[in-house]
Amino acid sequence: MPALLELDHVGLSYHTLAGEIPALSQISFSIQEGEFVSLVGPSGCGKSTFIRILAGLENADSGSVCLNGISTDERIPPNKRNIALVYQEPVLWNHMPVWKNIAYGMAKKDKKVIYELMDALEIGGLEKRFPEEISGGQAKRVALARALAADKGILLLDEPLSNIDEKTKLKNLEYLVQNYKDRKTILYVTHSKMEADFLGCRQIRMDVKE
Repeated sequence: MPALLELDHVGLSYHTLAGEIPALSQISFSIQEGEFVSLVGPSGCGKSTFIRILAGLENADSGSVCLNGISTDERIPPNKRNIALVYQEPVLWNHMPVWKNIAYGMAKKDKKVIYELMDALEIGGLEKRFPEEISGGQAKRVALARALAADKGILLLDEPLSNIDEKTKLKNLEYLVQNYKDRKTILYVTHSKMEADFLGCRQIRMDVKE
C-alpha cells in the first residue's frame, strides 16, 4: 500500500548575512493513511519548519514531499491538501468569540460538534469569550478544537498541548488517541518524550543540526 505522505531527503537552509543556517537535512520517512506518528526532538531541531513544509507554507531546498504519490511542490496548493494545522503558538481570530473560532474551518457549522469538542478538551463555558479573555493554555485548546472540527484527513499538530498542566494535557492526549487514532492521519510534534510515549504510537526522532 503506497504511503499517504512520503518524504525523501528533505532539506532546508536559511540564507542570512552570516551565511547559510541549516534547518533540515536529509529527512526521509513515510506515513500511511490513518497512522498516528509522533515527531520528537529538542527545541531548534527544525520540527516546526518541517511541519510548515508539509502544510505548503515553506518550500524545501532539496528532496521531495509527496502526498498520495503526487509532488506537493508543483501540483497541490496548500488549500487543496486536506490538511488541518495547529501552530505552536495559537493563531485565533481576535474579533470572533471562541465558538466562532472553532467553527471557522467547518464546511457545515454544527454547534453540537463544537460544544462536544469544547467539553472534551475542557474549555466548555468559554464559547462567548474572545481570545483576549482566555488564557494561553485555553487558546491552544481552542486552536486544537478548530483543527479537529474542520474534519480534514491529515492533522499536523505542532506542540498543541505545550504549557498546559499535566493533568489536563494527559486527558486531552487520551481523548486524541481514543477518538482519532486510526481515523485520521496525525503527525504530532513534541519535544516531550513523555507525551510521545503516552500516545503509544510510532516515534520519529529529530536532532539539532550543527
